[in-house]
Amino acid sequence: MKSKLSLGSAAVCLWLITAPPAHALKFNWSFDVTESNDGSGPALGTGSVTGTIDGLVEGDNDGSAVTIQVISSPGGNLLGGGWNLQSFGPGVVAQKGFNVSGGVVTLASAGFERNGYNEQLFFGDSLAGNFFPELGRASPYQDYRNVGGAVVYTRIDDPVSTPGPLPLFGVAAAFGFSRKLRNRIKVTRTTVLSRAAG
Repeated sequence: MKSKLSLGSAAVCLWLITAPPAHALKFNWSFDVTESNDGSGPALGTGSVTGTIDGLVEGDNDGSAVTIQVISSPGGNLLGGGWNLQSFGPGVVAQKGFNVSGGVVTLASAGFERNGYNEQLFFGDSLAGNFFPELGRASPYQDYRNVGGAVVYTRIDDPVSTPGPLPLFGVAAAFGFSRKLRNRIKVTRTTVLSRAAG
């Protein structure tokens, strides 16, 4: 009975040690600006809008748990973080959020705002019937968009993976199990040696 219990304990410890920690994924994102203006015409120039998005996980993501940074834009406008998931009323393209499959963003259709809806950022693929990529401000008016294009995502691999609580528990359980096993071997050796001497 004890050997079956020990074997079962060892199997559980091994499973706990090897369980991979769940972690959020981080991506660089960018879109080329095909249209931009400041209300008086296409005066803001072309180039790219780039940034990072952190907090996506495998599967469907509604966008509420992500952290977004805008790193660059033509003219250096609307940079930084503090973006919040935007809510939309009827008559607007349905917000679907993000889908990640195999570490790749396969769907994006979400809008974000900051500064009381004065600034807006849209992720999407206009060819798929979603939002088109856009970064803009209502006042003073500025708008960068890619009508007919999509946001490009590149995964940033995290070189340092912090173990979650389950693998740490597994290591502790394995350490405890190995101590018991060493003590059992030590007692067996002592018994065998005392019998041999006696």
